[in-house]
Amino acid sequence: MIKRKIIKKMILGVLLLTCLVGLGVTAQTQYFTVRLTYNGKNEDRLSKKTLKAGGDKFEYVFYATPISFNVDGCIYAKSVSYSYPHIHTDQVVLSSRELHKKQFSAYYIKPHEREYYYLEAKYIQSLSLRAITAKGRYTP
Repeated sequence: MIKRKIIKKMILGVLLLTCLVGLGVTAQTQYFTVRLTYNGKNEDRLSKKTLKAGGDKFEYVFYATPISFNVDGCIYAKSVSYSYPHIHTDQVVLSSRELHKKQFSAYYIKPHEREYYYLEAKYIQSLSLRAITAKGRYTP
């Protein structure tokens, strides 16, 4: 009876360790929704902060994929470090005519691993000439 309990605890411990070893730090992909206007008023142009991968998952680029737009149009998007705003990428264009097409850009300065970044968007154009709402995925 006692041996059985010890064996169960050992098996549980091995399973727990296996799970912990398998959990590496990886980049998070965050869904974003931005609302942009031609005059910059009443905007929501930043995504939630998202962790950048480290170790063997580390990359010098960010990815943004547009999923939907409320009107036909385009926006600029770039990735910016939450703690060090001078660390950022060049802008990419996300378009309603290229939904689900992954865009990417490299960072100007080597980005820090395991730090938080956010997507910053900027209005380019839309058919409504007033506001554009875009949704997509962002990986810093």
